[in-house]
Amino acid sequence: MSAQQFRTVLAVHPHWKGSLKLSSVDDQIEHEGGGRGIYSLSSGKLLVNWNEYGQETFVEVGGIFVNETLLRDAYQKLTQDGEIPATIFQTWKSKVSFPDNFKMWRATFSQLNPSFETVLWDDDDNREFIKSEFPWFYEFYMRYPGEIYRADVVRYFFLYRYGGIYADLDVECLRSLDGLRREGDVMLGQMGTDSDHSIPNAIMASKPKEEFWLLVIWIILQIKDLQRSPEYVTGPVILKSAVDLYHAKDKIILENAISTIGEMLPLNLKPKPRRSNVSILPSKSLYPLVWTDPVHQIIRTRVLSGNYLSTHEKNELFPDAWMTTYWSHSW
Repeated sequence: MSAQQFRTVLAVHPHWKGSLKLSSVDDQIEHEGGGRGIYSLSSGKLLVNWNEYGQETFVEVGGIFVNETLLRDAYQKLTQDGEIPATIFQTWKSKVSFPDNFKMWRATFSQLNPSFETVLWDDDDNREFIKSEFPWFYEFYMRYPGEIYRADVVRYFFLYRYGGIYADLDVECLRSLDGLRREGDVMLGQMGTDSDHSIPNAIMASKPKEEFWLLVIWIILQIKDLQRSPEYVTGPVILKSAVDLYHAKDKIILENAISTIGEMLPLNLKPKPRRSNVSILPSKSLYPLVWTDPVHQIIRTRVLSGNYLSTHEKNELFPDAWMTTYWSHSW
């Protein structure tokens, strides 16, 4: 190729780095080491059939074409197993105005976990997050008949994107959560024996980019009647269904569901290349107050009326709990 026939682009490859020469008059390509072939370029992907080496793909990243295998390996190293991020995520209608008991319980997270980042988003923050990070879901997100549905959904997307610990604002932290961060990839809690509501979404924890959340999102997208109660559209019934399907023997639907959502994500948001370890902690760990238990209802009613439990009472009632929710059902 003559100097007038090609343009030069920077490239990174597992075995060399430097530049590629792309012909401007035909589909010829060569790299500075002398290799030649033909190419096609579409949507930031450069597909090359080398005469000597066979086929490979480059992905454009910041104006540089990076070998796809190298990029995938680098991504996998970045997403290797580690602890759940030290982040507490909560959401409410407003960031400046909420009930005093919520303020008090929210403060327990900072008091017992001073090194954790605490994130409080309002409805506007939630909408902007979905719109900017997951634009393909935004139209569906805005079809929900109330903010409680969106507040349910955003927590799944947040945990997938950033990881961390989600807690409703009527949840009180009872001890440092450092140990909880090593319990698994995704941590949920059991509450009671109700087949539909036994895995609430009031407290959840996760490492980022766990594929389990893509299954939750896929199930949410299958719901046609968005006017039903939130529990059945975005809440605990959805979460329980996802757990059951994720642990089912037949993996065909599961794999297709996760793949369907994964294909809509950009490279930096692809799930980790392995199954999620989903841990279901016993009720005593996350939900020691079961809102269907008559005795627990007495305790719950007392607390929600403003007669709070003493430290001694909490130690006696919740000796093995990381947190407890008082089930204010504020939505």
